[in-house]
Amino acid sequence: MNIIETIKAVQSGEDRVVRSSTRDSWRLLTGAIAAAWRWFQIRRDKARSRLDLAELSDSQLDDIGVTRAEARQESCRSFWN
Repeated sequence: MNIIETIKAVQSGEDRVVRSSTRDSWRLLTGAIAAAWRWFQIRRDKARSRLDLAELSDSQLDDIGVTRAEARQESCRSFWN
């Protein structure tokens, strides 16, 4: 809805529909922002875990059943993977 349509809607008493539409748009926008933030946090946590994995000793890696080569390969992955 453009500005002129919005003004006409308000003048004709359709303000309630305009506000509802605007509210729905804001909900969609804030929902998308929240989802993007959650995605970023999950990826950041994975990246930190991979860096921690690279710092484990050979005996610690052996305890969790991961070889040094596997740990190195995992720690080199991009944060979005």
